[in-house]
Amino acid sequence: MNPDEDRHSYEKTSLHRHRLRPSLSCPHDLLDIDPLDNEGVCAYKCGADVMFSSEEKAAARTWMIMWGGFDFSMSLFTFLTFLIERNRFRFPERCVFYISLCFMFYSIPYLFPLIMQYSARACDKLINGQSYLVFSGFENTNCLFSFVFSYYFGTASTLWWLMFAFTWYLSASRKWVPEGIDACSSYLHLVAWGTAALMTIVVLVTQKVDASELSGICSVGNTDPHALLAFTLIPRSLLVFLGTCFVIAGFASMCRERDSFRRRGTDTSKLDKLMFKMGLFCLLYIFPAVTQILCDVYAFNTVKRWYPTTIACKRSGGVEGGHCHRPHLPQAEIYHLNLMMSLAVGASCAMWVLSPKTLLSWHRVLCCGMCRSAPQKASASVAATRPLLEPPTAPPPHPPSHYVPMSTHSQNAWRPSKVV
Repeated sequence: MNPDEDRHSYEKTSLHRHRLRPSLSCPHDLLDIDPLDNEGVCAYKCGADVMFSSEEKAAARTWMIMWGGFDFSMSLFTFLTFLIERNRFRFPERCVFYISLCFMFYSIPYLFPLIMQYSARACDKLINGQSYLVFSGFENTNCLFSFVFSYYFGTASTLWWLMFAFTWYLSASRKWVPEGIDACSSYLHLVAWGTAALMTIVVLVTQKVDASELSGICSVGNTDPHALLAFTLIPRSLLVFLGTCFVIAGFASMCRERDSFRRRGTDTSKLDKLMFKMGLFCLLYIFPAVTQILCDVYAFNTVKRWYPTTIACKRSGGVEGGHCHRPHLPQAEIYHLNLMMSLAVGASCAMWVLSPKTLLSWHRVLCCGMCRSAPQKASASVAATRPLLEPPTAPPPHPPSHYVPMSTHSQNAWRPSKVV
């Protein structure tokens, strides 16, 4: 048979099958990206209230701006304190400043509502002009920047928490000195920054970037439950769990050492202060992190029920099949709590540097110009009040001479010897 005839017969057969196959449609509040594809995506319309109401979105915007600004300012203050006195902070506490650096960049997308509209940072348009919420790929440049800031630096901050707990374990349990940890610090940077970059590249290659209907921030797993589980929930839970284990092991070793010091009568006040500071910081990190994980579990269960009825509605049989009935609306308060807890960790880093030494360092930096010019001004004022020619001063009187004549009646006087 002629190859051209085979090709034409195949095209006729496929066209005939396509005509025989009934077309499926999306719900009225979703946008059909490709009406000819029965396996296509039903995207959220830009600005439509599908899972959340307008009031809930407005409340989320307020929370984002308020907590984003607070977290950015606290993280910036913490990292600048580290830059002022780098020699003062050694490992493991130096990891705290890398955590604050990550949260400083992580909080930037939360401030996007101040400079751009919702559609400019979370939506894209079809050829016919209809707008939809970004669900995959790189359609929106602002969305891509939002994803890099939120996902990369969010993952890097969790990895630096693990590095902090690991170096604390080395210092407390294995008796590593700060110089030894500094010598291996390049490996810590490689693990933290490199692993976060690798995970970000994997998400971009698999095109799992999507925008949140509530906040407009692009991240992972806002509409896809499998992406939320693989790229956010499991890695974060694993890193927080490992870090907590290292912290507990370090505290157990420090408690044993403190008891040993007390039995020998050694003062442990400085060690107690260090343990209290370390425990408070770990508590301020672990509690928001665990709360955020629980909120992500709730979001995973919610998206898992909503995904077949929204994004994958046509794959489930479409509106015609009656398989796109949506479940109950999610609790927006839990999503608001997730936004707050994700930013609370960065603000807690400022607790580490709040001390009289930090205030003295900032006072020295901010007032260094006045401090240097103060002695010059004082000397100038003294010179202005001083006369040009000072009157001569009288010479000091001679000290009185205390002359004691030698006594002739002294027993130690010289006597001539007798000649026997």
